[in-house]
Amino acid sequence: MGNQTKNLENTKYSRHADLALAFTIFGEGMRQFISEQMSDYLASEEWFGAASEKLGRAPEHDASDPYFQLLLIKRFWGPVFSASYTEDLRPLVDELVEIRNLWAHFSIPDDVNKLDRAVIIMERILAPINADEAVNVRSIRYRLKHPRADKSLEPTKEEKLALQTKLQKAKDKVESIREHNSQLSDELAQTKRISANKQLKLSGLENQLAEIQSKASALEILIGEQRKRHDRIEWLFACFLLASLLAILITTGVR
Repeated sequence: MGNQTKNLENTKYSRHADLALAFTIFGEGMRQFISEQMSDYLASEEWFGAASEKLGRAPEHDASDPYFQLLLIKRFWGPVFSASYTEDLRPLVDELVEIRNLWAHFSIPDDVNKLDRAVIIMERILAPINADEAVNVRSIRYRLKHPRADKSLEPTKEEKLALQTKLQKAKDKVESIREHNSQLSDELAQTKRISANKQLKLSGLENQLAEIQSKASALEILIGEQRKRHDRIEWLFACFLLASLLAILITTGVR
């Protein structure tokens, strides 16, 4: 019974160490990608401090810290990382953060399938970014399931090659999605420019119409005044004619 308990403890320690190795490989594999993405987004080579501040954390870790990397992916998923990954991976990041926290407190699950799943998630996140490190992470799965396994149980070169082929296909697919998103963004930008030009032309036409209406109103007022003046002249002329006629009649009557 004592030996069995000791073996279980040794197995747990071994799996804890294997998971530590997996997180180390993951962190190193993601380091350059994370640095490039965040420095581009924050427009600064000194992105680490600014990112730590946005996460509400002291800048006590480096860019290869897997926990810090996962928090960055969660926090900046939309503006930074959504172009590199499919949406179904997003909840898996949360799941991996939870496993990492359990690992950090020496409370990893006894269920090896949960640990295996954590390694699979690391592999999925790494695959489109760093295929070589994704293969290295995958090898940890053998060690988790066979704590005392020797190297003969690790993937063969042929298996690694086949996996690299699959990972390359996955990377190509992600790149295709990224290019499609870029094309859609360009089309949207072009549509916005066309819409803006049309709106500008419409505003110009509206201004011209308003100017024409203003001139028409002024002309209508001028015509009204001209009519009044013309009617006044006609009335005065009629009065003059009437006065002249009366004068003639009076003169004739006097004779």
